[in-house]
Amino acid sequence: MNTYNLLPDYMQFGTLTKSKTVIRSPDGAAIPFALDNTDYQQFLEDWKNGAEVLNPDGTPAPYVAPETP
Repeated sequence: MNTYNLLPDYMQFGTLTKSKTVIRSPDGAAIPFALDNTDYQQFLEDWKNGAEVLNPDGTPAPYVAPETP
């Protein structure tokens, strides 16, 4: 099963912006948080099924269902 790393939030134009990208560890692919993206769908499925997802500080991130528009 893949491992993932959540990217940290960042400052943009003086405003704190929430990161909307995750890195898939085996190949370094950057996956945007977009519900129509198949890699993002796979990430969510993997996370829900116990894949290791790490916060920017290296601590495990508990599964959180995505927000739907």
